[in-house]
Amino acid sequence: MRRAWPLCRTGALLAGLGLLAAACVPPTTGDAAEPSGSDDPVPEHPEGVETSAAEGWHGEWLDAPLERPDFTLTDTDGEPYTFAEETQGQIALLFFGFTHCPDICPAHLATISAALDRLPHSDTRHVEVVFVTVDPQRDTAERLEEYVGGIDERITALRGDLDEVIAAMDMVDLPPPAFDEPDEDGAYDVAHAAAILAFSDDGPARLAYPFGVRQEGWVQDLPRMVRGEEIAE
Repeated sequence: MRRAWPLCRTGALLAGLGLLAAACVPPTTGDAAEPSGSDDPVPEHPEGVETSAAEGWHGEWLDAPLERPDFTLTDTDGEPYTFAEETQGQIALLFFGFTHCPDICPAHLATISAALDRLPHSDTRHVEVVFVTVDPQRDTAERLEEYVGGIDERITALRGDLDEVIAAMDMVDLPPPAFDEPDEDGAYDVAHAAAILAFSDDGPARLAYPFGVRQEGWVQDLPRMVRGEEIAE
């Protein structure tokens, strides 16, 4: 049974999917947070949404661990990238988003980037950040390279046919993206799950990080993941 993940959306509320939809406002964990480098408060999460925080951690506890998915997509150099193989033995942060997202996606990634800048290389060399576009029609390899390069060159950006991306999302129990009809200028909204899945170096993910986790939360949690500390509810 698929989890009812909150959706990030750039326009009106999405209806009819049986999933909580919000105007790019997924639930936060703990106190409200600001995107890295911003003084603007993050909007409150939708009423009635509750997160199950893992004790002592800043992510949301997954009732059943998610096995590291074995999918292959294409990186910005046009080379195949097999997620399970390329991230084996590493802490892997997996995020599905799109480059036209005006707020949640870039803020999520920028917060992680700022946290990595604060950590020693002895920790960061064990962390892989992988961003998969859910909007391959607009997100060409060139655009993805420019996008992640403007945030952090340590981020690996991947793309594939939409069917391939949806298949990868299904492997980690995420709902497929939902697309609005294009407007007269060809622009359209995309709703997608906004959680970052944190896979441990021994394989599975036991935590998901919703938007709203502070930079300090990542600074505290990533070294603990690298050290292999136990994650418990």
